[in-house]
Amino acid sequence: MNRIIVYILLLLIFYYPVFGFDNDAVLSPDEQSLKEINEICARLDTDCSKKEKIQLLELLADKSITATQYHSALDAYSKLLDLKGNSKRKKFQYYVGLGNAYALKGDYILSIQNYRNAISLCRKNIDVKIKIGNIFLKSNLYELAEESFRDVLSINNNSDEAKKGLGDVFYELGVYIKAVDYYTKTDLSAYNKETVVKVVDCYRNLDRIDDAVNFLEMATVGNKDKELIFLLATFYVDKKEYVKAKKLLLRLIEEDAKNFKLYIYLGYLYELTGDFVHAKKILDMASSLNSSYATTDLLQARIAYKTGNLLESKKYARNAYSKATIFFVKNQAQKMLQFLDNK
Repeated sequence: MNRIIVYILLLLIFYYPVFGFDNDAVLSPDEQSLKEINEICARLDTDCSKKEKIQLLELLADKSITATQYHSALDAYSKLLDLKGNSKRKKFQYYVGLGNAYALKGDYILSIQNYRNAISLCRKNIDVKIKIGNIFLKSNLYELAEESFRDVLSINNNSDEAKKGLGDVFYELGVYIKAVDYYTKTDLSAYNKETVVKVVDCYRNLDRIDDAVNFLEMATVGNKDKELIFLLATFYVDKKEYVKAKKLLLRLIEEDAKNFKLYIYLGYLYELTGDFVHAKKILDMASSLNSSYATTDLLQARIAYKTGNLLESKKYARNAYSKATIFFVKNQAQKMLQFLDNK
């Protein structure tokens, strides 16, 4: 049963983030940004020199991107490209700008088209090639993404972004041995939190727990990121280094006392080490913060059974079954009820 509980708890980490991390959050443009955009547009409607017009359109494009007004940015870059006498460097800049705006808008076909227009003006520019590779990666076109990143490495074999990109390609393909090889060839300065988690997940899938722990310990030195510290705690549990795991979890709870998922994992850890009194106390605290979570009741059912309270165990198992919204958790609650009914 322990493996089942571990699986359920891992769902908390990788599918239902413990700290509510959201990469896709988008901020609405504020009134000040919109006001500045309107002022620039008003100035463009007046008589102005070509030089001033270029400056205003470039400013408009920048402000529009910042304010997530992508249609306005596209219009500005298109007008800049229509102006006669643009240098090759300026055309390259505007095509890249169009590519960026289309990418942010989610129109990847037109984005790649404009990035390729830019590359036709500067064939050795690796930054744009990396942008194209990332779009292919985001679009699940892994062969094309790999081709783009390898093209970059043929120009500059020290490109950390290209190596990280190839790591991402093989990670998405589930070829973890190749993914971790490219990730570990990438300088740590190019890492973000998502990359750290992917490296660790590679090690987990390759059953290289020691490497995962060593990497996470290095990644969290001087880093107060709660998600990475929590992840390290889960690996300490995998290695049965329970004292280290408890220390990290208690530290996180001290910093984030209302995060009920931390209490659930700590409760599981106490139950795992046979400290049922503390386990129940911690899980009661988790329920007081959020009573709708089925995993808490599932753990409480296990503890009640192990301490000889069959009726209480059945009560918690029924609660878990009624609350569960994930099929796997509901199925495990049902199996526990069937097991308890035969006692």
